Amino acid sequence: MLTSVALLGLINVRRKEEVKEQKHESFEMIKLRVTRDVLGEYYQEVISAHNLLDKTKAQVVLWGQNSPHCRLQRPRRRVNWRHAREKRNRLLTRWGPSRQRTVTPKLSLRSRRLPGKQR
Repeated sequence: MLTSVALLGLINVRRKEEVKEQKHESFEMIKLRVTRDVLGEYYQEVISAHNLLDKTKAQVVLWGQNSPHCRLQRPRRRVNWRHAREKRNRLLTRWGPSRQRTVTPKLSLRSRRLPGKQR
């Protein structure tokens, strides 16, 4: 009698574990299907975006060749502050203090402060 109760308890425990495993497996299968669907849609969007980008680049190239107004501008040169300061000093020493007032406003240099740094 005692062994039959123990076997009955063992059977119930195993049945609950089996049901739990089946539910988990079902959930994992559904999750896998949804993931595949979402990933497939994402790849389709990426492919269409790349196709659109290629078409747009081709149109820009064609428009750039046909229109003189669509030329790209060269980037601005960076100011070499040390060179500008030296040039200003050379001009001031060459012309002397009498012309200094006319030269200084044209070549005035502002000190550039970086954020967070104080003098």
